[in-house]
Amino acid sequence: MANDQISLSSLFTPGEGGTPPFLAGREPELGEIGAVAERLANTDPDSRVPPSSVVIFGPRGNGKTVLIQEAAKRIADDVRASGQSLQIINLTSRVISTKEELRQALAPRSGWKRFRERLKKIRQIEVSSIKVTIGDEKEPLLPDVLAARAIEGPLLITVDEAHELDLDVGGTLLDLVQNARTAKLPVLLMLAGTPALQDHLNRMQVSFWDRCLLMPIDRLDARATADALEKPLDERGVSFESDALDRVLEQSNGYPYFIQVWGQAICWALLEEARLDNERPSCVSLAILDRAAARADTRVRAYYGNRYSELRRADLLDTAVAVTALYERIHANGRPRRAYDTELTETIRGSLPEAERDKQAVNGAFDQLKRLGFVWEVGDSFEPGIPSLMSYVADRYKAGLEAQAAASNEVPL
Repeated sequence: MANDQISLSSLFTPGEGGTPPFLAGREPELGEIGAVAERLANTDPDSRVPPSSVVIFGPRGNGKTVLIQEAAKRIADDVRASGQSLQIINLTSRVISTKEELRQALAPRSGWKRFRERLKKIRQIEVSSIKVTIGDEKEPLLPDVLAARAIEGPLLITVDEAHELDLDVGGTLLDLVQNARTAKLPVLLMLAGTPALQDHLNRMQVSFWDRCLLMPIDRLDARATADALEKPLDERGVSFESDALDRVLEQSNGYPYFIQVWGQAICWALLEEARLDNERPSCVSLAILDRAAARADTRVRAYYGNRYSELRRADLLDTAVAVTALYERIHANGRPRRAYDTELTETIRGSLPEAERDKQAVNGAFDQLKRLGFVWEVGDSFEPGIPSLMSYVADRYKAGLEAQAAASNEVPL
């Protein structure tokens, strides 16, 4: 009973960035990253063509961090199979908020003295003034630092929350990796961030970034969602009744964070049943889901509450409600819940005060909605970024207006 309790209680860990018990639906993306990264394992420096960088973007909670971690693990295995060892530098935007912090993060593990000795044995390496900066014992330039690290062996650099990178630091990092690629150094950069990452990279004024491997991360389909829940529990002797599984699929809507929330709530509900009946249920029924629903709903609503506060601080609640109404009309007309940018632009314009409907204000509000993940660009149109968030925002906003109206109509004693 004790071991069973430990395994179930910690099986699903929503929001902690850890790999889920079964990573479902991401094999296509992992395959693409693997095809690019396999060049890191090339041991012949004369024929080595380093991989292009990878840019992963999608709404929060879609599993970008998990995808990076799993990709790094697989890349390390491939490099190890070639007789080498992969160096991995995991960064976030806060860790490298300045160029000096970037320099420190990239510094070679072996130290500069050992690097200088190894440099004498390396042929055809062209980076910025390595001999001058080291010979004069000055602070090495950033290209020297990256070269030193790459000479130690294949190098993978990951940057999470890249949509918040300092523009100068981000542009410098992209330039460094591009120059390393030209010098045939075994370096791979993977960036991950919200949909705002694309606009953020444009502001870095690095023209080549959109020729990287661009990877939008969307929600999971029904089959992958079912696998993410069923397979870990099946290994512990727990199955799903078909109607219970259908209900969880509807509630989670393929959103990876919600899948983990529901998985954890179900596990805890199973353990609660075991404590009451001295026997753990072997099947997830609708009754188990009813017990799990309160816990899952509390966590989901807290998540939505944070997103609502972000919209309020950005003064976008009126706009968010208007956009929600647009998607409801689209759905009522039998179209998929996807809106074109022209539709969204006009809806946003109409939601703003008349004196603030200039092009700059409209574009700014549109960019904010994308940055916050309220809308998510898929192909040539936009869909809701987070399941059910639009309904939550509209309902909460309406409830506030109704409460305000009722209070203003109250007759004082």
